[in-house]
Amino acid sequence: MLDLAYPLPVLVIALMLGVADGDHATFKRWSDAIIENVALILLTGDDSALTGVNKEFDGYFSKRLVKLRREPDDNLLSELVHVETEQGRLTELELLMFCRLLLVAGNETTTGLIVNAIRAFSEYPDVLARVRNDLTLLPAAIEEALRYYAPFQATFRRTTRDVELGGQTIPTGSRVLVFLASANRDETVFERPDEFRLDRGQNRHVAFGMGIHYCVGAPLARLEAEIALGELLPSIGGVTIEPAQDAAMLRPGGPKSLRVAFVPAPRA
Repeated sequence: MLDLAYPLPVLVIALMLGVADGDHATFKRWSDAIIENVALILLTGDDSALTGVNKEFDGYFSKRLVKLRREPDDNLLSELVHVETEQGRLTELELLMFCRLLLVAGNETTTGLIVNAIRAFSEYPDVLARVRNDLTLLPAAIEEALRYYAPFQATFRRTTRDVELGGQTIPTGSRVLVFLASANRDETVFERPDEFRLDRGQNRHVAFGMGIHYCVGAPLARLEAEIALGELLPSIGGVTIEPAQDAAMLRPGGPKSLRVAFVPAPRA
């Protein structure tokens, strides 16, 4: 996590936000705190556990916003500061919300994707060997990793109208816990869903959500994972995850740390 899966995504998103000179350890601490409390916040609306983090976060980015209003720069955050919408420019609160969303969602999902791909390769050494010897299979492996071990196992939604599903009526305004991991193993959609397969073709997983809730950063996550794994896989002949870490793998976005043993790739 500290050597590969976390640094790459946070460096990329920090660069996009124009804060590449920031303290990435602090960004990680903020991100971890938000992720660990997100379920409680979505269920209750109570974000008091994040009071300190929010104060630090808003103070840091407010200073950046002041500077960007005065001195525009070539990055995403500067574009958001100066963009004109039908309602005018984004407010300070809206900009800070974007910063929070992009910093967290821009690194947690990709971190989880990289980790879960390694997790799958440790369980399917034959797949690792195939992909290592033919990197054109890597995009298919990434899609299957997203399906097989989604970076986020579940998410919350709220119904906007009465919905009948499976013979049950879900009333308007209900909070719904959606198990993405279950949907990605749906036997009516995926043949042999509990197997990791490179030949699924049209892989209709929902690891990045769907519809209007589809993750806007999905292409970036895929690109970062493809670059990272494309550099790593030719160098390794196998990977083993050290035992007694299964529970940590279920944390949203992946574990805080992960010890693995790599076997060097055989020499040509």
